[in-house]
Amino acid sequence: MKNLLCAVLAGIVVLPAFDAGADPVAMDAAVYARAEALLGPNLEPKVRNVFVVPHWLGSSDEFWYERQLKSGSEMVVVDAATGRTRAPSATELDTIKQVKADQAPSDSNILLASSGDRGVFVQEGNLWVTAKSTGAPRALTTDGSANAGYGIWPDAWSANYVHRERSGKDPQPVGAEWAPDSRTVLVPYIDQRHVAAYPFLESVPVDGSFRPKVHPVRIALVGEKPATFEWRLIDTDTGKLRRVDLPYDKLLELQQDMTAFRDVWWSKDSKRLYLVAHGSNMESASLFEIEVATGASRTVIQESVPPRTDLNSTSYNPVNVRVVRDGREAIWFSQRDGWGHLYRYDVATGKQLNRITTGKWLVRDIIDIDEQRGVIFFTASGKEGGNPYYRYLYRANFDGSNLKLLTPEKADHLLAPNRRFVLSLDGITAHPAVSPSGKYVVYNFSRVDEPTRLAIRRVSDAGLVAEVEQADATELYAAGWRPPEEFVVKAADGVTDLWGTLYKPSDFDPKRKYPIIDAQYASPLIAVVPRHFYGAYRGRQPIAPSSYAELGFIVVSVDARGTTFRSKAFTQATYGKLNRIGLEDHIAAIKALAAERPYLDADRVGIVGHSYGGFAALRAMLEFPEFFKVGISSAAMVDTQGMYADYHWSAFQGPPVYSDGSGRRPTPTEIAGNWQSLNASSMVNKLQGKLLLQLGELDENVPPAQILSFVSSLIAANKDFEMLYLPDRNHSFIGEGYVMRRNWDFMVRNLLHREPPREYDIKVDRR
Repeated sequence: MKNLLCAVLAGIVVLPAFDAGADPVAMDAAVYARAEALLGPNLEPKVRNVFVVPHWLGSSDEFWYERQLKSGSEMVVVDAATGRTRAPSATELDTIKQVKADQAPSDSNILLASSGDRGVFVQEGNLWVTAKSTGAPRALTTDGSANAGYGIWPDAWSANYVHRERSGKDPQPVGAEWAPDSRTVLVPYIDQRHVAAYPFLESVPVDGSFRPKVHPVRIALVGEKPATFEWRLIDTDTGKLRRVDLPYDKLLELQQDMTAFRDVWWSKDSKRLYLVAHGSNMESASLFEIEVATGASRTVIQESVPPRTDLNSTSYNPVNVRVVRDGREAIWFSQRDGWGHLYRYDVATGKQLNRITTGKWLVRDIIDIDEQRGVIFFTASGKEGGNPYYRYLYRANFDGSNLKLLTPEKADHLLAPNRRFVLSLDGITAHPAVSPSGKYVVYNFSRVDEPTRLAIRRVSDAGLVAEVEQADATELYAAGWRPPEEFVVKAADGVTDLWGTLYKPSDFDPKRKYPIIDAQYASPLIAVVPRHFYGAYRGRQPIAPSSYAELGFIVVSVDARGTTFRSKAFTQATYGKLNRIGLEDHIAAIKALAAERPYLDADRVGIVGHSYGGFAALRAMLEFPEFFKVGISSAAMVDTQGMYADYHWSAFQGPPVYSDGSGRRPTPTEIAGNWQSLNASSMVNKLQGKLLLQLGELDENVPPAQILSFVSSLIAANKDFEMLYLPDRNHSFIGEGYVMRRNWDFMVRNLLHREPPREYDIKVDRR
C-alpha cells in the first residue's frame, strides 16, 4: 500500500494490462461517425484553395486563377510584377472560358494535329486520316487487324480492356505523335496475336442479364513474350510509311504502364525526331536521333548504371531528359555518381559538354527551360537541410553556373513537370511556374501542419513579390482533423534516417496504450508519406490515415529504404529483396517510436495496403508474422508467376531466370529460381495472424486468379483467413463505403479487440 501511494503521489497511473481474452466491448457508432467524417472525400470540400492553378495570360506577366469561395468561386487576375490583384476584363473572361473549355476531357477518338485541320484515328487496326480540306476519311494503312495494328491499345496497356469493350468506342491511337508540320505522324505498330487470352469473368453483368460473361483479355504472364512494339512514320499526304530503325530487341519490352519510349521531340522543320528509351529490364537508357525521311536512327547517348538506369528518381514521373536548341543539345539525368543530377550533351557528337548540377542532393523534376537564355528551372530535394523530401525550385545556367535557390520557404514546393506522367499520386496539377518573360515564378507551398500558400518571387534575386492566396482550412479543423506529427528514426541498419508521419485520434490520451496500424504503399516506385497539407488530410495511401486513427489507433506511415527521392544507394537498397520490400525498416521505425512513446503498443501492430501496398501487407504477414498481427491485403500481387511481365518487379528483383538459363518459362508450371521468394503460395504455413484478402473480379491491374491461387494454398494448408470477393469491380474498389467499413470492422475486431457497431453504412462510393 505504501509503494502504491508513492506511485500515485509521483503522478504515475498504472493501467490494467491488455487482456486479449476478455469479451470484446461494443464500439459506439458515434466513433465510426467521427471516423467517417475524416475520410478523404468527406474532407475535400472543407478546405478551399488548397492548390491554386495559375494560368499566364498570353505573353504577359499576369496570370489568372479560380478562387474558391464559401459559395461558388471567382476569377482573379494577378500582376506577377507587383502582386496586385483585379477582376478580369470581359475580353479576358472570354479567354479564360476558352482555356477551361480546352482543358475539358474529350471523348473523341481523333488525334488532331497542331494545325487543327486534320487528325488520325484507328479503325479495325488501321490508321485513318480525316482532313477538313478533303472531306471523307482516308485509310493510311490496310494491313492492320484488331490484334496487330497501328495505334491499337494492347490489352495490358492501362488495364482497361473491359471498359473499352463495354463502351464500344475506339480510343485515340495509343502513343501517336504529330510532327510540327502537321503532316507526318509517328505511330506504333503493335502485335499481340501471339499473346494468350487471360479470361476475366463478369459474374454479374452490368447490362442486367443473368448469364456470366467472359472477357478474353490478352495478357502475357511472367516468362511469356509480351506484345511487340515498333514505330512507324507515316506521311498523311502521300500515305508513305517508313519503319523506324531501332534496336527493338535490346529495348524494354512492352509493359503494363509504359513502353520503352518515354518522351519524344521533333526538330522545328519536322525532319528529325528524338526518342528517349529504356533498355531491357531498365538496365540501360538511350537517346536516339531519327531521320524522318528514311527512318534511320543514330544513338546519341547510351548509359548503363546497374542494376537499374533511372531517368528520374521515380519512373512514374516524366523523364528528366530534354532535347533543346532545335536538336543541338540534350539535357540528361544520371545517377552515375550516386545522386540524380543533370548533364548537358552535344547531340551531334554525343559528347558530354558539362555537368549542370552536382552534390549530395537530388534533382527531382525539370520544370521549365529558357533555351534562349540557356537557363533550366528544376526542383530538387536534400540540398537545404531538414526534411530531405521537401522540393525546392532552383535555376541554373546550361553550363552549370549561377545555381540559385528561388523558393526558400522550409516547406514542400508543389511543382511538377507538364509532360508525360505514368502515374501521379501527389495531388498536384502541373502548370507553367515561370512567367513568359522569365522574370517571375509562381508556386504553391505547404507542410503537413501548414495550409498551402501561393507565392510569387523574382527570378533575378529570389525576392518575394507577394503571397496572394492561402488555403482556408477552418472547416477542416472544425471537423476534428488534426495534422500528423513528423518523426525521424533510424532504419534497420542503425545508420540511415527514415522520415515518417504519425496520426493520433482527436481524443488522444497519452496515458492509454494504443495499437498501431502501418498505413503504407511500400512500392519501390514512389515515396508516399505526406509532405504537404493536401497529402496530410487527403491521405496519400489508399486509406485516410486520420479516419483509422479516429477509431482508436495510432497510424504510422514511413518511407523505407528502397523507395524513391533519396540517393541511389537508398533507392536501390532492396534490389533482389522485393519479397521483404523494406519491411525491416518499418519494424525498426515502429519499435523506435514505441521505445520513446509509452502510449504505443508494439505488441499490437497491424498493416493495411492496396495494390503494391496490398503486396507489402501480405509480405509483412508472411515474412514477419511475429511482429505484424493483423493485415488487410487489398488487390495484391501475390504469386508473381501469375502476374503479367513488368519492370515493377523485374527491375527491382532482377529479371526472371529459368532452369534453362533463359528469361522465357520453359514449362507451364516452372517458377524462375531467383523469384521463388516472391511466391506467396509456398509460404502459407508461415501465416499466424489475422488476414483479410480483398480482390476485384475484373481487376486487370492485379489479375484475380493469382490471388485465388494463394487462397487455394491457404485452404490446402487448413489456414484461417477472410476474403472479400467483389463482383464487377476493377482495381479502384478501395474507395467504396462498403469496403471501407469491412476494413474498419476487421481492424477494430482483431487489433483493437472491440466489437464494431452493427450495420453501420459509410456513405462513400467511388465506382
